[in-house]
Amino acid sequence: MMSPWSCSDWIAIHDHMPGHSPITLRVEGNCTFPTMGWAVKLVRGNPGINPKPDTLYLGLEVAEPSDQQARVITTELVQFEEETDTEFHWVEVNHGEVARIEVQHPQ
Repeated sequence: MMSPWSCSDWIAIHDHMPGHSPITLRVEGNCTFPTMGWAVKLVRGNPGINPKPDTLYLGLEVAEPSDQQARVITTELVQFEEETDTEFHWVEVNHGEVARIEVQHPQ
């Protein structure tokens, strides 16, 4: 069964610019839903049996509206932020399919 929603435009940035404290990894994307009222968030996910040490694994938790909502296509920004010194090179977001995102390391 095909999902009634989709996600795209993923970006991951590990901000460790001098003078900025603490070091923070930020991940965000856009999720589009067929109605208003959906709840969505990124959480640490299960890396499986052979995790890669340079990859952060995230899962997308999605909750449908509990009541009837207007049929208006709605796009929600979903974000994850974590303080970490780990130098991740990739983030994988499982949202029914897996999005593999290269982490940007601004200087």
